[in-house]
Amino acid sequence: MAAENGTLRAFRALVRIPDLTRRLRSWGLVGHMPARRDHRRRGWAWACQAAAGALARKANCTEIMPLTGAKEAGAPAFYERAGYDRREKTVLLQRLEGGIQT
Repeated sequence: MAAENGTLRAFRALVRIPDLTRRLRSWGLVGHMPARRDHRRRGWAWACQAAAGALARKANCTEIMPLTGAKEAGAPAFYERAGYDRREKTVLLQRLEGGIQT
């Protein structure tokens, strides 16, 4: 979480997933990464992203993957500057509000 004068500016959620491969090392999902539009380009999201990466390293994760629904053109560039490679993996999403479709 990044806050200034008691006001939340940005946050990240890091979820550590135990893995039975890679010598039982975990991997991480980084999600829920909003920074309010009026607080962007001030380093808040970057600081939260760096903190999530540091926590994942401390937890000995093999990798972390961001989940984002951001539609802004700058979102992929933000993640690539942070060291992510969008070509390495593919994520597919299935919404479950109505249950799994057969």
